[in-house]
Formats: sequence, C-alpha cells, structure tokens
Amino acid sequence: MSIPLNHNTDTIVPSSGTLAITGNLTVSGTAPAPNVIGTVSTTTISTATETYVTPTYLIAANTLVAGQAYKLTISGYYSLSANQTTAFNLRLGTAGTTADTLIAGLTGSTTNVGTVGFVIQCQLTVRTIGSSGSAIGIVSVVGGGSGIYGTGANAIYAGNSAVTVNTTGALYLGLSISAGGTSNTFYVCQATVSPA
Repeated sequence: MSIPLNHNTDTIVPSSGTLAITGNLTVSGTAPAPNVIGTVSTTTISTATETYVTPTYLIAANTLVAGQAYKLTISGYYSLSANQTTAFNLRLGTAGTTADTLIAGLTGSTTNVGTVGFVIQCQLTVRTIGSSGSAIGIVSVVGGGSGIYGTGANAIYAGNSAVTVNTTGALYLGLSISAGGTSNTFYVCQATVSPA
C-alpha cells in the first residue's frame, strides 16, 4: 500500500490507539531543498535603519517541535567608509519584519575599509513549544579585511538566553541588518535556510 504525503504538511495519525507497522517501512521522495533567497545582490542595505533581508523563511503553523533547529546563512560583500555601529539580528515572529521577536543579535563598530566579503551564520533552536514556547539563537559574523568590527578577519558570536515565542502559528525566520549609516553599504547576494 502506498500513502502519498506532502513533506511540509501531511502526517499519519491513527484514529485511536497506536499506529502499528509490520514489515519494512520505506520512505521515498526528496527532502525539502533549502530556501534560497537569491544569488545576486538581492538586498542592498545602506542605512542606520534596521532592514530585513527578504524574503524571510516561513515555518508552517504547528510544525515546530522541541529540539528542532534551523541554520540561516547569508553572504555577500560590504563597502565601509566610516566608523559606525552595525547590527545583525536574528528574528522570529508572525510579521516577517523587524517587529518580530529578537532571538539573538550583535552590534559592533566598523572601521574604514574597501569592498570585501562577509558571511553571517545564524542558528535557531526551539526549546519548548506552545503559546508560551521558547527558542534560543546564535549569530556569527565573519568579514574580510579590517571591517565589520575593526579586528581583522573576524568571527563574532552572540547567543542570547532563551526567548519566549508563540510557536502555534505560522512564523517567519529571518535576519535584519543595520549598516550604521549611509556611508556603509551591505550587499546581500545569497541566503539559505536549512535544518541544522
């Protein structure tokens, strides 16, 4: 017997008792592909205002489980010409904007540098689920040259303690960036989301 399932939405639930399976259980099909935002300068950020890297990744309602984790990787290049304060914030919420809950974030002062590359890696882990669920995250920024934090090629980590999040509805996962001002520009060229 074959039961077609959609990997994003379908589950097998017995009407009562437990679901007994005898013999071999074979799962076929393909795993969901990472959500790729794009490969060429999808988002240009050159302002002190926090700007969401779009589009965000949508997690379907009531699909999160405790212990589930997502990895968000964003890459591109930046041009810094002034000492200003940048910010990188991992967010989760129902809006898909900077109004969503801050899960983890970091800030730092830039130094004057030419155009070099960067990679931002974030991880979100669900601790508990429900209307008063919780999640914890980490943000890592690596930039070439002496740029984002003025300390050379750098890896900076920021992990907040667990944050309360209502996991029962559909949730957007994404990253927002502040370039610190108009003298600095971040060009986001690619972003992917995948299971961690």
